[in-house]
Amino acid sequence: MPEVVTDVELDKIVGTTHDSYNKGTWEQMMQNLKPRREGDVFPSERYFKMVHDNHDHSQGSKLFQQAITLAKYGEEYIILDGGNHRICHAKFAGIRTLKVRVQEYIIN
Repeated sequence: MPEVVTDVELDKIVGTTHDSYNKGTWEQMMQNLKPRREGDVFPSERYFKMVHDNHDHSQGSKLFQQAITLAKYGEEYIILDGGNHRICHAKFAGIRTLKVRVQEYIIN
């Protein structure tokens, strides 16, 4: 499946494939996010700042080792690979869009 890099509206991201986070609401996900480094607590000001200051999550970087990849089904998206922390924090920070990698699946 070819990937494209595009801006995605966060309110269209409806879930994740990650086993630890795909069984509840976004609020429950925020409460259950596993710290990425020792001493982090959630919600994390460090994550809010990193997500707010960096709109492009389509590539790995020094801040974010892994690109965010979403699956698109119709008009909705699911987190496939990387970005559960960032997307959750971005949603709660009121960020409307992020640039990510998207694999579109056509349902017929």
